[in-house]
Amino acid sequence: MTNFKIPVAVIGQGEHSLNKLIPALKLSNKARIEYLIGRDLNKLKENSLLLDIPDYSNDWNSVLKNSKKPLSIVIASLPQLHYEVTKHCLINNFNIFIEKPPALNYEQMLELAKLQEKSKSIVMIGYNFSFSQYSKLLEICPNPRAGSLNFVVAKMTEKSDGFESVLDTVLYKVLIHPLHTIYHTFGEVTDFFVTYTSLENNKFSLDLLFNFKNNRTCHLHSGNYSNKFVCDFKLINQDCSVSMNSLNEIKGYKMGFKDDFKIFKNKQDFCFNNSPTISGYTNSGYQTEIDLWLDAIKNSNPKTPSTIKDSLYLYKLIEDIRKKIIEINSELQ
Repeated sequence: MTNFKIPVAVIGQGEHSLNKLIPALKLSNKARIEYLIGRDLNKLKENSLLLDIPDYSNDWNSVLKNSKKPLSIVIASLPQLHYEVTKHCLINNFNIFIEKPPALNYEQMLELAKLQEKSKSIVMIGYNFSFSQYSKLLEICPNPRAGSLNFVVAKMTEKSDGFESVLDTVLYKVLIHPLHTIYHTFGEVTDFFVTYTSLENNKFSLDLLFNFKNNRTCHLHSGNYSNKFVCDFKLINQDCSVSMNSLNEIKGYKMGFKDDFKIFKNKQDFCFNNSPTISGYTNSGYQTEIDLWLDAIKNSNPKTPSTIKDSLYLYKLIEDIRKKIIEINSELQ
């Protein structure tokens, strides 16, 4: 039984699935991919041969209904399909890994949460940045008092994937990433403040200041105006200040710090470089989150590090942020 590998079906053959999640599954010694499921049969045949996946189908419903193996399901299709497939899997007790965003709105997320209460499914939602090199920052700076995150994207200036507006597209496809990281680090928000700046061509800048219990705070800057993806984190506590640039460079200051980092002469500064191109699946969190989900299945542990209940909280927070942005826009008009 120690060599048993969990049989997995992957739904979705887009760039994210092919370049991130499937390689993470292939590199894991805990799973084997039995099915690749998508829409284009020609691409399915080509990708299955390329990735050494024994079977493929363009009908996920049929595979889940007729499979003789107890499949676990990775849902990495278009966001508008995530809710439908997740609902089916919860009702039929399939273990599932859902790439974010798991639903299009709070109402869908609420229904999934109610279904999970009755389901035996082991569920994890993929927020890879929370399980990336960012976890090293928390090791160096545990229980931070304050944080600052920059998370800005480019080119997302049209509504897509079933969302009703550009704002909704960015909030649910982009902002949910750093929000999960903040929630993962600081816990539930007690209150927050919003600054929203509308720019040309459907672009905008968004600043959020969150307050938490025990006088902790975190600033998040986001938007869709950049000409490149920006991902920077900084954490601070009473004896430490540490930052990470693009998941590969960690540097900062800590009292009495001793580790594998370079310690400069007569200082307690450190700098650690680990290029994502060397070990991208681990650094960017995909390998870690997939392994955590597979471990939960092997151990029959329904409590994964990112549950549907966690996402329900994030969706409610996004709805509240969205309402404040709409209020700001209406006041400016």
